[in-house]
Amino acid sequence: MASTHSRTCKIFTAVILPPLSVFSEKGCGREIAINIALTCLAIVPGSIYAVHLVRKNKY
Repeated sequence: MASTHSRTCKIFTAVILPPLSVFSEKGCGREIAINIALTCLAIVPGSIYAVHLVRKNKY
C-alpha cells in the first residue's frame, strides 16, 4: 500500500509542479532541462512529460 500511495503522490506532484517531480526522479540532467523548457511553454506539456517519466520509472 505504501508503494501505491508514494506513486500517487509522485504523479500528483508531476501534475502540479512538473520540474520538481522530474528532479526528484532523475536528478539534474537532460530530462530536467527538457521539462523546464516544456513547462515554460505551457504547463500541460511539462506535466505530461513529468507524468510519463514518473510512470516509466518502476521500483
